[in-house]
Amino acid sequence: MNYPKWLEKGDKIAVVSPSNGVVKEKKISLLDSSKNYFISNGFDVIEDKYTRCSVNGESAPAINRSLELKKYLKDDTSAIITVSGGDYCLEVFW
Repeated sequence: MNYPKWLEKGDKIAVVSPSNGVVKEKKISLLDSSKNYFISNGFDVIEDKYTRCSVNGESAPAINRSLELKKYLKDDTSAIITVSGGDYCLEVFW
């Protein structure tokens, strides 16, 4: 069995939106608080360019969401966290 390594200060955490983005004020506040928590503990937190977008329940067209996710799967990102997911998430794998 493969176990992931523990996150360490300086590791990159990507926040992605493979389904819908975050646009409601309360969720934006929670996202910002969470992001600031990780940054204050020494992590490099980056958001994909669609994290704060939503059009008809999607952060962006499926191909764009797919490309963003693939970008972080291929680089030196230590962890990937989704802001939401479900309804349109599987489209990124088609």
